[in-house]
Amino acid sequence: MARFWLVKLARTLLTLWFVVTFAFVVQRTSGDPVQAMLGPDALLEEIEQYREQWGLDKPIVEQYAIYGYNVLRGEFGKSFRDGRQVTTIVGERVPWTLMLGGAAYVLAVLVGVPAGIFAALRRNSILDRLIMSVAVFGFALPNFFLGILLILLFSLVLRWLPSSGTGTIWHLIMPMTTLGLFTAGQLARFTRSAMLEVLDKLYMRAAAAKGASRSYAVLRHALPNSAIPVRSEEHTSE
Repeated sequence: MARFWLVKLARTLLTLWFVVTFAFVVQRTSGDPVQAMLGPDALLEEIEQYREQWGLDKPIVEQYAIYGYNVLRGEFGKSFRDGRQVTTIVGERVPWTLMLGGAAYVLAVLVGVPAGIFAALRRNSILDRLIMSVAVFGFALPNFFLGILLILLFSLVLRWLPSSGTGTIWHLIMPMTTLGLFTAGQLARFTRSAMLEVLDKLYMRAAAAKGASRSYAVLRHALPNSAIPVRSEEHTSE
């Protein structure tokens, strides 16, 4: 058991190191931040002053060492744009991120689970094929492409929803739909597979033999037993 947790800890530390190093490399290879901040008309003296202020005049190895040391201390630096602490900027966006993630997941459950149940109950019917086709389409369509399509339709063409920003429920609809449909497609597929497996169990046949209605058997026996493999498949996919 101790070896297991040591391996987990080592993998976690290795992943964190990779993320920190990747962020550092991306920052240094995506262009000169001082030049981008000051613009093409900035004086050379002004550029050098800002580079010295932000520590960008030091050798790259020294910059990496300082960057890693600051990360270990929880000091993630300041924004080149407005000079505020990065932790403050990220903290301001955490509530909105959690709200978006929670809303998208609720939407996925409300759409994906009933869709998978109906598809399983109408196995090999037109409704089953239609639901699974839409589920596969939602699962396969890249989120960024779906988001662009929604912006083009509902923001630029129909002008019903804002294309960016936060503050109202209308700002949440398109991002929530973009993220939720992807997970809904997964849940629909997993739910259908789990329901089909449960519907063939002996206790479902026994319930029907005792005179239980199909809706009662599904709600009382099929749904609770199919929820376990659905949750297992969902965690595996994550």
